[in-house]
Order: sequence, then structure tokens, then C-alpha cells
Amino acid sequence: LLSIPFQSIFGLVFSYNLMVLFSFVVGGYGAYLLTHYLTGHRGAAFVAGMIFTLSPDHLAHTLGHLNQIALEWIPFYVLFLLRALRGRGYRDALLASLFLLLTALNCRYYLLFLLLFTGLALAYHLVQARSLRGRQELLVKAFVIGMTFFVAYCTNVLPTISEARRARQAKQQSY
Repeated sequence: LLSIPFQSIFGLVFSYNLMVLFSFVVGGYGAYLLTHYLTGHRGAAFVAGMIFTLSPDHLAHTLGHLNQIALEWIPFYVLFLLRALRGRGYRDALLASLFLLLTALNCRYYLLFLLLFTGLALAYHLVQARSLRGRQELLVKAFVIGMTFFVAYCTNVLPTISEARRARQAKQQSY
């Protein structure tokens, strides 16, 4: 979706290369922000951003797997998920669901990985919570993230499922 405005002006090759460059830059920046949040050390955050964005897996997907190149939203999701689970407000929970949605729209493999990470992170924070109220707040935040993501994702998936059923019915009727 991000490349559509550029496709009409500059063509497909330029737009593809721009999306690849965007993924590397934004992914590295997201890893930088996540590492800085976790460690508070700018040097370590810079190195982590470089390692993340220049990882062999990321570089290997430049050969034509644009959906798997687009891993730039993963560190942003992890950052806002951890901030939501550790903080008091719901702004970070909504941002986490936004980045989970962006990840899901790019690559469902990465969605699965993030859902597994979310379960582990939530379980860890539930064990660490000292009070029943703290556990309830964590569960409410997880519910907000999950439901916001689910509703937004269904607006994309349900029309696709409906169209697939319609195409299958039309194919069956043609026989």
C-alpha cells in the first residue's frame, strides 16, 4: 500500500527498491528504539539496529520476497507491547495493535511469531504482577490489543474470504 503513490509516478522497479530501502531503514530504527528502551544505552541500541536490519535473513529476502523483507514493524510491535504491559496507559496498547496489524498485512509468518511472543511476554508479566489488580490490568491491555487487532484485521480478511467463496461457487456452477 505504501508503494502505490510511487508506482504511478516512478514505476514498479523504483517503487520496489524504495520499499526495500524503507524496510531496512525503518526496521533498523525500530530495533534501535526497542534496544534503547530495554537498555538505555545508545551505543548498544545502534549496534542492535544494525544487526537487525543487516541480518542474513533480511538480506536474503531481497531476492524477491517483499512480504518477508517487510519486517520493519516487528520491533515497533515488541516495543509498544512491552511498554503497554509495563505502563499504565492504553495508548501503547493501541499502537501495539496497529503495528501487529501492519505486520499481519505484510507477512502472516511474522504474525504467528509475534502472537507466540505476545503469549510468552504476557505470561511473564502475569507471573511478575504482585497483585490481582495488576494482573487484571494486564489482561485488559492484552484484550484491548487483541480485539483492536482482530476488528481491524477482519476488515481485510472477511472480504477476501467472501470473494474466495464467490469465486469457488462461480467455478462450481460453470461445470
